[in-house]
Amino acid sequence: MIFASENAKLGLPEVSLGVTPGFGGTQRLVRLVGKIKAKEMIFTGDMIDAKRAMEIGLVNQVLRKSSSSRAGREIASKIATPRPLAVARAKRLSNAATTCRCAPPTGRKPSRSPSCSTPKIAARACVPSWKNARPVHRK
Repeated sequence: MIFASENAKLGLPEVSLGVTPGFGGTQRLVRLVGKIKAKEMIFTGDMIDAKRAMEIGLVNQVLRKSSSSRAGREIASKIATPRPLAVARAKRLSNAATTCRCAPPTGRKPSRSPSCSTPKIAARACVPSWKNARPVHRK
């Protein structure tokens, strides 16, 4: 989850400085806001305010500057209180879902049906499952 203070400015200004953005920011931005919006932000180097970041799905919530620490602690407490092990597993599965490629990008059917129930299985099973798959011909 990503939270921003109401006075935050977000973006990837590297291109406007003549440098290619690094550290995976370009890939993560595409996953968070979509290819079209990410390209606009990356290519122009424009910064956006917290309100716009929330509108495009870059942040979950905009917090008031005066109460951001307290609000952050309240959210963390709400997440950690119910069942920490269940939350930890849900976090791992959610993270695996962003890297798992259970559905092949080529439109080909996977050669086997992998289970993405754990990050280890997702890393081992999902990607290779469609690499050597043959096209499915439907009658």
